[in-house]
Amino acid sequence: MTIPLLIAAGLAAILNWLAVAARVRWLELVSKPAVPIFLVGLVLSMEANPRRANWFVVALLFSLAGDVFLMLRANLFIAGLVAFLLAHVAFIVGLAPDADPTLIAVAAVAMGVVVVPLLRRVAKGAAQVAPGLVPPVYAYGVVITAMAAVAMGTANPFAMAGGLMFLLSDALLAWNRFVRPFGWGPLFVMVTYHAALFGLVMSL
Repeated sequence: MTIPLLIAAGLAAILNWLAVAARVRWLELVSKPAVPIFLVGLVLSMEANPRRANWFVVALLFSLAGDVFLMLRANLFIAGLVAFLLAHVAFIVGLAPDADPTLIAVAAVAMGVVVVPLLRRVAKGAAQVAPGLVPPVYAYGVVITAMAAVAMGTANPFAMAGGLMFLLSDALLAWNRFVRPFGWGPLFVMVTYHAALFGLVMSL
């Protein structure tokens, strides 16, 4: 079942990109949650380390919840933020035993050079929308940077790519939402987000 589930997840991702680009709302509502659902099935079908796989399943389920919260018309941004924050915590727990502490530290410092000024700019924009968003934005920025650093610390090419793509995806989302919207922003966010999920899953 591994290959069919991988193909199904890939097709769902492509359909989602087309839906976002063409602004086909119903197709976006169907295809977006389908990706993490198929990826959960893919992880469960793999002959991977059970401990790590279980944490990845937890992370994907929180990602699914975050997807649902963020694509609904209701103002559930904070709920989506919390869901993805918990997803990153689960990814960290799953990745950490295979990561080298020295590599994690080096990666964290290197990424911090870029992330810190970016996070300050995003927080400034978020404050103009609602001051209460600033603490969650900072907390999320710290956690996703930690996840990316731990992914880099594994020296696994798929995990490293997945961690960096997740960081890029959320940076694009935050910039598009709180600083300056750009035309293809939503599409770039989804392409990099799905690349992140596939990279992390394939690291198993």
